[in-house]
Amino acid sequence: MAAAERVAVVLLGGRWAGKSSSGNSLLGLDSSTGGFNVGKQTDTCIMKETKIDSTLVSVIDTPSWMWVPAVDTSEEVKGQLKRSVILAEQGGHPAFLLVYPLGSPFLRRHKVAVEEHLALLGEEEEVWGHTMVLFSRGDWLAGRGTSIEEHIQTAGPELLWLLEKCGNRYHVINNKEKEMEKVKELLQKIKEMVRKREEMADESEEIPPVKRRRKSMEEPNQMTGDKSAAGGEVGEPSGAQDKD
Repeated sequence: MAAAERVAVVLLGGRWAGKSSSGNSLLGLDSSTGGFNVGKQTDTCIMKETKIDSTLVSVIDTPSWMWVPAVDTSEEVKGQLKRSVILAEQGGHPAFLLVYPLGSPFLRRHKVAVEEHLALLGEEEEVWGHTMVLFSRGDWLAGRGTSIEEHIQTAGPELLWLLEKCGNRYHVINNKEKEMEKVKELLQKIKEMVRKREEMADESEEIPPVKRRRKSMEEPNQMTGDKSAAGGEVGEPSGAQDKD
């Protein structure tokens, strides 16, 4: 019997993005059934696993950054972001989901924060080549009777920049509903993204593998653990509902 395919998904984003809720949607769980603890700040990387059809999926939640330049982010948070890459490489083919809530404008400060925090993860081309935007709060679109395509058409230059950096890869999720078909659709997009990147790597030896990270990357001692949510932080997107 052939070994099951493995995929490792790293959830990235700033405060109030809905990372933990999105992770629970992927897992098919909630806080009371073994999923990520929504409503509490994630302090360290936490990895949970599930099986979707024949694919083993490792989902890694990470500490949220503030919507400020990376230089203003604590060394603890930056260390955990780097550690997420190590965990992802252990869990399968790495893929990064950059979670951002619909209904919240993506402004210049968000662009700076995203660009600088993703730079911590490794080579720019490799990281962005394995990154997809996951729009949380999909119910926001339904409440306005609009589609994600229509929303993107009216978006500002910063959001268009983000989508272009991700190769126009994105997905919408409504964490208030159990939508397994949407989850399976997301998984297929992730697998296709990883497959295409691996094909490019096979064609050119000049593209380094994801595992070649900066020598300065240090692995924190602890792997998991949550603490109660801290007070509000600078530059949180308006209208989002989750603290993760």
